[in-house]
Amino acid sequence: MLEDFDFKCCLWVFSGRRGVHCWVCDPEARSMNNEMRNAVANYINLNIGGENSGKLKLTYPLHPHLQKAYDILEKEFYKLVIEEQNILTVEKHRSKFLSFLK
Repeated sequence: MLEDFDFKCCLWVFSGRRGVHCWVCDPEARSMNNEMRNAVANYINLNIGGENSGKLKLTYPLHPHLQKAYDILEKEFYKLVIEEQNILTVEKHRSKFLSFLK
């Protein structure tokens, strides 16, 4: 958000079934009208599916926002998800996780 819109005060929130949202608290963003907010939302909306929509559908090369997220998360994924959250030790979680890789 910083590179694209110069927004500095952003909180990324994962809501579960509705996906990831960005709450922007910069004064410029808070003073935007609905048309401007919709334009920003459409710009960052990837429409790639998710847990409740079936398979995750990615195209390559990745969207710049996804590539940036991937580059950040790749470094921490194993430690956080596999080791600390221990996601693969529970059969239900393991099956769900692996279904995204098919």
